[in-house]
Amino acid sequence: MGSMWRTLFSLALLLAFWSMAVSDDIGGSYYHDHTFGLSGSPHTVTNEIIVGETATLTIEAGVRLLFTEGVGMTVLGRLIAVGTPAQRIVFDRKRNPPDDQANNVTRDHDIRLLGPTVFEGRVQVKRDGMWGSLCLSSGSWRNSEATVVCRQLGFADGQVANNYRFGKGRMAMCDLECRGNENNIYECNHDDLDLPPECGH
Repeated sequence: MGSMWRTLFSLALLLAFWSMAVSDDIGGSYYHDHTFGLSGSPHTVTNEIIVGETATLTIEAGVRLLFTEGVGMTVLGRLIAVGTPAQRIVFDRKRNPPDDQANNVTRDHDIRLLGPTVFEGRVQVKRDGMWGSLCLSSGSWRNSEATVVCRQLGFADGQVANNYRFGKGRMAMCDLECRGNENNIYECNHDDLDLPPECGH
C-alpha cells in the first residue's frame, strides 16, 4: 500500500512540475478589461495583442510575456503594468518555438490586417489554423463591413480608406455582406465555409 501512495505522490509531483513548465498561450483582441496574472506565467503570445479603445489591460508584477515571431502589442485603450524590483514584468521573444503546431491557440474569431501598420492592410481571418482573405458580395468593401472588422480589431469604428490590389493565397470567406451592427464578421452573411469557394482574389 505504501508503494502505491509513493507512486501516486511521485506522479502528482511530476504533473505539478510539468504544469508549471507549460506556458499559457494568449493573444487576440481585448474589448473589455482584462488581466494577465502571475498564475500561468510565462505566457506565450501567439497572436497580436490588441487592447481596444475602451479596455484596460493590467499586467501583474512578475509576469513574463514571450512573443512569438512577428507578434506584438497595440494599445488603443489603457495599459497598467507595474512591477517591483523583486518581481519585474518582462516582455521577451519566444526563444524556442515548438517544432510542431500543437501549442498554437485557435480562436473562433481570429482576424488581422496584413499591411504596413496595424491600422491598415488586407483583411484576413484564420480558419482551420490557416490565414485567408475575404471577398465581398458587393465586389468592394463598404463602410458596413469596415465598421464590423474595425470593431472586431478593437477600434471604436471604421471606414473604407483604400482598396488594396488583388492578393494571392487561400480564401477564408466568400460573398461577405455586413449590415454594420454585427459583433464580428462571422455574424455577417457569407457563403458556407465548408463548400469550395466560388470567388477568388
